[in-house]
Amino acid sequence: MQISEEGIQTVEDYFSWVCQVVTDTVNQELSGTDFGVQLASIDWNLANLKILQGSTFANASYQKGSLMQVRPSGADGMVGITGDEMEAHKTVTHEAEHLLQNMAEPMQEELGISQNDGFTYQWDDLEINFLYWTWLIEASAERLAAVFYGPEPSTYGSMLGYLDSLTMPALLRGKQLIEVPRLSQQPYLETVFAFFDCQSKEEQWELLNLLYAVELIQVTPDDFWEDYAAVYGLDVAAKSEDDLAVLRKSLKPSVCLTLSRYFYRDLSRLLAEEEMTLRELFYLMSMWEFDLSGHILYDDEGQLEDTEQFLCAYTDLQDRFFVALAVSSGLTVQALREAFTVYLCRCEVPRKSILQGDEAWPALGAPQEKAHLAEAIHAAEERLKKR
Repeated sequence: MQISEEGIQTVEDYFSWVCQVVTDTVNQELSGTDFGVQLASIDWNLANLKILQGSTFANASYQKGSLMQVRPSGADGMVGITGDEMEAHKTVTHEAEHLLQNMAEPMQEELGISQNDGFTYQWDDLEINFLYWTWLIEASAERLAAVFYGPEPSTYGSMLGYLDSLTMPALLRGKQLIEVPRLSQQPYLETVFAFFDCQSKEEQWELLNLLYAVELIQVTPDDFWEDYAAVYGLDVAAKSEDDLAVLRKSLKPSVCLTLSRYFYRDLSRLLAEEEMTLRELFYLMSMWEFDLSGHILYDDEGQLEDTEQFLCAYTDLQDRFFVALAVSSGLTVQALREAFTVYLCRCEVPRKSILQGDEAWPALGAPQEKAHLAEAIHAAEERLKKR
């Protein structure tokens, strides 16, 4: 059933349609994914599912105890705003994905957990719940729901941006695009550590800190905010946008740098295993820098003071990558830097290298100039082939 142009005819029809969408989503997911121990929770959640007409602002929601709330008027509204008849389907499918992520309520009670979704955990008696990441659960559910309908998700854009940044390094290790959000359909942190190749305790804590830092940027939970505001003498109750902006801005450099370390680590491993042209290498590097620009405006002169620390640290990280590449390629570090800058200037949508700071883009005008730049990259690649 699709939502018609005239809207939903009866509430009964709407609830019948919601049940069908949930059924279709669960059946398709179970037919193609090994849920392992999560199957017991899925079984309980389905057996105890209650779908009620909600009056909240959200068009739909899924809560602990297998309670789903939906708004028929919200479904009509989504179709009217977006012009997409499948938008209402996506919304319900998103909530069905939460059902698949959520640990059964009796299991949570037995373990003394107040909330669990996937590998995120929350406890009532813990002062600050740093192992619960709303952004990751929501972004994963949105990405998983999009699998059924093809186009890019239309909500949770910022959260999805960080999820995609976690995914890019994994793609270099041969992982599939959907594997990172699928991690939210299993309950073990050990599985997550293995997926991201966090072998030492330091590496595991680094990943946990990264995930929680993104939570502070995207959500800023009240339990953290209360302690943070008390330390810095801020108004706890007001939780003003200006105060939140200062906190979030302070976290972005370290988040982006950690993500960049993952990227260059996995890019280095890929280079050691497979042949790659400079064009292919620079393409991947430029895509990474383009991805970073969605989180931190490193090429905005007005933001330079805020991002100077990140720029210095990223420059050092990329320099070390070029030093290692110079040893194996026979090119100098300076030649590699210049070749990368040339590549960036020739991008269809020009992107400034972080290494160049706020330097102006060289103009690409005359055909002979473009030919000269192409020759520079070609010459560097030929030198690589002769090694």
